[in-house]
Amino acid sequence: MSVAKILIVEDEGLTAMELQRKLKNWGYEVPTFAFSGKDAINKVKEVKPDIVLMDIVLKGRIDGIEAAKEIIDDYNIPVIYVTAYGDEETFQRAKMTDPAGYMLKPFDENELRKKIEVALKKHQKEINLKETGEWLDKKLKDSGGAVIITDVDGCIRFVNSSVKSLTGWESDDSLFKSLIDVFNVQSEEIRKIIKNPVEEILRDGTASELNGESVLISREGKKIDIEYTIAPIRDDKGEFVGANLIFQDITERKKEEEALFESEKRFKSIYLQSPVAIGIFKPDGQLMDINKAVLELFGASDIQDLMELNLFQDFKLSDAEKKRLFDGQTVKYESEFDFEKIKELSLYKTIKSDIIYLEVFINPLSVEEDGYLSGYLVQFFDITLHKMLEKSILESKSNYEELVASITDVFFEMDRSLKFVYWNKASENLTSIPSKDAIGKSLYDIFPDVKGTEIEEMYMNVLNVQEPQYIVKEYKNQDDQIFFEFNVYPSLRGVSVFIKDITGVKIVEKELKKSEKLYRSVVEDQTEFICRFTPEGVLTFANDAYFNYFGKGVIGKSFMFFSPEKDQESVKKHIESFNPQNPVNTFENQVKMTNGDIKWFEWVNKAIFDDQSQVIEFQSVGRDITERKQIEESLREKKDELKKLAKREVEAFSNEKKALKAEITAITQKRDELQKTYDESVEQAEKRIDELIKDKETLKAEITQIKQKEEILRRDHEELDIQVQKQANDRIKDKEMFNAEINKVEMEKNDLRKKYQELDIQTHKQVESSKKEREALKAEILQLRQTEKEMNESIRDKENLLKEIHRRVKTNMQAISSLVGLQSGYIMDQFIEKFEESQNHIKSIALVHEKLYESKDLKRINFLEYLQNLTDDLLRTRGVDQDNIKLKIDIKDIFLDIDRAMNCGLIINELVNNSIKHAFLDNKGEIMIKIDSRDDDFTLIVSDNGAGLPENLDFRNAQTLGLRLVNTLVRQLDGTIELDKSKGTEFKIKFAKKSQ
Repeated sequence: MSVAKILIVEDEGLTAMELQRKLKNWGYEVPTFAFSGKDAINKVKEVKPDIVLMDIVLKGRIDGIEAAKEIIDDYNIPVIYVTAYGDEETFQRAKMTDPAGYMLKPFDENELRKKIEVALKKHQKEINLKETGEWLDKKLKDSGGAVIITDVDGCIRFVNSSVKSLTGWESDDSLFKSLIDVFNVQSEEIRKIIKNPVEEILRDGTASELNGESVLISREGKKIDIEYTIAPIRDDKGEFVGANLIFQDITERKKEEEALFESEKRFKSIYLQSPVAIGIFKPDGQLMDINKAVLELFGASDIQDLMELNLFQDFKLSDAEKKRLFDGQTVKYESEFDFEKIKELSLYKTIKSDIIYLEVFINPLSVEEDGYLSGYLVQFFDITLHKMLEKSILESKSNYEELVASITDVFFEMDRSLKFVYWNKASENLTSIPSKDAIGKSLYDIFPDVKGTEIEEMYMNVLNVQEPQYIVKEYKNQDDQIFFEFNVYPSLRGVSVFIKDITGVKIVEKELKKSEKLYRSVVEDQTEFICRFTPEGVLTFANDAYFNYFGKGVIGKSFMFFSPEKDQESVKKHIESFNPQNPVNTFENQVKMTNGDIKWFEWVNKAIFDDQSQVIEFQSVGRDITERKQIEESLREKKDELKKLAKREVEAFSNEKKALKAEITAITQKRDELQKTYDESVEQAEKRIDELIKDKETLKAEITQIKQKEEILRRDHEELDIQVQKQANDRIKDKEMFNAEINKVEMEKNDLRKKYQELDIQTHKQVESSKKEREALKAEILQLRQTEKEMNESIRDKENLLKEIHRRVKTNMQAISSLVGLQSGYIMDQFIEKFEESQNHIKSIALVHEKLYESKDLKRINFLEYLQNLTDDLLRTRGVDQDNIKLKIDIKDIFLDIDRAMNCGLIINELVNNSIKHAFLDNKGEIMIKIDSRDDDFTLIVSDNGAGLPENLDFRNAQTLGLRLVNTLVRQLDGTIELDKSKGTEFKIKFAKKSQ
């Protein structure tokens, strides 16, 4: 088994290096790693890994999630996310790509290893499912069978090209969808199975295949009759990994079956001589009669041995199928028949003891005029062989010989040179040639007479065009005729040949033809017109009487041609009026004869319906009723004349009656008007007399009241004069008192006016003061709001930054863990020295965060201050005598973000440490650190004037941890590194000012 190849995609070089080391120690191949999403996609094309470990935050335009989606979609490679981001939004985005795992930094090594193993195993299962599908597709290529492979959850993992032609689903659209979405069938029972096929197959613990027939509904809504088989798939260890579904279009077979059924019904097939097992059952399911084929099928010698058979109990009809039978519909289904159970119950006598599979057709029979009893016509087909052939698709190659040997028909296989490579038992029985004597021999050795015959030509054609062919040949055996059907199929080795004795079928065909001839003679002898036509009016059959009237060339044409245009619409409505409740109607219409005459015909039309109550054909019997119509027309004309005469008499009487009625009406109206005028005059006179009497009484009362009022007014006038005089004296006194009051009020009013003026001045002053205080308060409120806004923005920035810092801390903790892990791989005898170097690396990372927290700008670091602290600590830790080894720093005010500052710090730490350890043989010299800023780039120079590096050292591919770490960090900066050894050692590193 090959070693799994893993690609690491990580924006932290230290973490990437440590992951690479661990994975290699675990036995995986890790050829490289990538820092950006674009680089990851290119590396996938280059190294073709088995799995990808993906960080989410990456450099460049696309992040890890977008890169993972493209890798999964385009290359079908599993991806495990290893990231410091654990928020819900990021997790949901990652979840949409269907990853193989999701781990947070710092991660547990055992958990990572477990997730990698699980993901690789799951992916291998998917690959195996696809390979199984491709093998089945190749196996069924000649049959046109559609193949769908699912995993254990019912999710589609493979489809072949035939699936599109049947379901309407493109391959890319159907992959990874649920099986029930693509394989849409009408039967709810089958839909339940395909929801999770493996679960349904294992439900009874047998893990056997499921098969049957149904109606498939394509994506465009088209209905197709299909035959299907669903079987489990196991891996090398015997575990279930999925299921395969094989199905094919059986529409043509269905049509043939329906045509056969109609033919049997129309011509009353003589079932006793039929090689097909046929029986007739009573309405309660009890057996009435069977043919010889039924006795052979059930291993009985006489009908009495099977009289206890019951259609409804022994052949396992469902309630739904029983209902269809009771409704008069045909039922077709498959049934398992166990002869061992029959013997245990001792109900039937049979010589068989195995299990057979039957395909059962049941057709309801109704009472007819010819005396047939009502009941059911049942046909039994032994499909045990068919079942075995279906199962052969799932059998391994080692079982192939055993499966083919079970074929009862003659079967042999030849290679491309027409030499026999397989010869079954039936072939031995037919030819009396043992298998050992046939295999390896040429076709012409066994059958020398085949040379130059149609059989030889057919074999050669199948080999050349790789398409199946068949032919029926007639042979004579003494006085008997024998018919053989040759079916030849292309195979992997050459051709496969099935030879079937169809003599019985031919006998049935002859009987059918005799029955049809008898039926036609009865029809043709009729003097009435008999015809059949489609719902569109196209004639499909007519007897001689019809042809004699309308001509011979009418078949295939519309009978509407003979109807005048004015009658054609009523004919169409009559045809559309039929339904299962009203299947027979009588219709009369005019027909235009070929000589131009118009004749009348009466038709008795019967509609013929299919199982869905749709009209498929009309049968019509008609006769010429022109003479009757002419007599009816003559009577109708006389009747119309009498009606017209009676109408004229009635109209004359009616007019005279109307004139007299009008005269009487006028006299009556005149009399009523005179009576009304008289009544109104009397009524008005009586009203006027009553009004005058009332007016007289009213005037008398008014005169009396006026006299009383005059007396009262006189008395009131005298009293009023006395009161007016008294009130006048009182008013004079009141006026004097009022004038005194007015004077007093005027004085108080003047005092109030003065006080009001003083108060107005004070109020104005207070208002002005209030206005100023209000303006000041308003300005203060605005200032507070602005401050609050700035504080909120600052808080939001700090919250975002703290989140980023939190992520960076988690990432850097992973980097520290990775760095220590990397260092541990190099710790041998120099344990203390390496541990001190690890401490310096950790201090470099910690110092970045320390400077970040001290900075006012939490996004950037003053690199000069950071570097001074870093180098001072390094020189002190290494115990360097700064009088002998001098460190010079030539850096102006440069600010870097936390990531770039940390990477640069680690690079400087490593290069300066190397200079201190290896550059100065006499412990004297100078180390220079310089950063030049030009345009959009920084150039970092770390040099010494020491002994220099060895001439044969390739620093880019050095095996030392320090230089590997420097190269990795430069790649992480998207920078370049150059080495100048002309004067000591000088490393020149160039990188962009802004991160890409």
